[in-house]
Amino acid sequence: MNILIGLVSIVIGAVVCFSGYRIFRVVLMLVGFLLGFVLGMAIMSNSGGIGQLLVGVVVGLLGAGIFYALYFVGIFLAGAFLGAGLAAMLVSLFNIGGGVATILVLVGLIGGAILALVLNKLMIVISTAFSGAGTMVEGAVMILPGVLGSAAATLNTSLLVSFNALGVIAWLALSVAGVVVQYRNNKADIESNKPMKG
Repeated sequence: MNILIGLVSIVIGAVVCFSGYRIFRVVLMLVGFLLGFVLGMAIMSNSGGIGQLLVGVVVGLLGAGIFYALYFVGIFLAGAFLGAGLAAMLVSLFNIGGGVATILVLVGLIGGAILALVLNKLMIVISTAFSGAGTMVEGAVMILPGVLGSAAATLNTSLLVSFNALGVIAWLALSVAGVVVQYRNNKADIESNKPMKG
């Protein structure tokens, strides 16, 4: 099963890494749907069954619509998550713990959000390249554990994937490649002052 999940992760990660700018609104809709679905499922957690699933789908569709319509919020969140993710990666890589780790992740979150407001369209390129590259490396770790990192099952049977130094290098190299490809393919639109094509 890990091999299948790994392959799917690599394919989805590659699409997001190298074409994320063009499909950003679709990515936002998926994120909005997933967040709404999880919220809807949590709201109905005591009932279970088909009712819980239906509420999850309805709230998920509502979330997808909101995220699609408010894509500027998505750019802000993409920057915030990228900043927090980079800080968390550094915290993990250098074994920083406790309150210092929390402060670093919060600084990354706030810094990424502010940077998103300044960079706007370029933040879409950067955040999708980095997140897509991370998904690709996570997929590779699931297929070949130990080479780029490790994958361990958690208590709720989800996988916790962590990168080793080689995994971080692969992630950074793929991220830079994704930024370069996306920027070259969308340069005119990124540099224009016009709203993003929808």
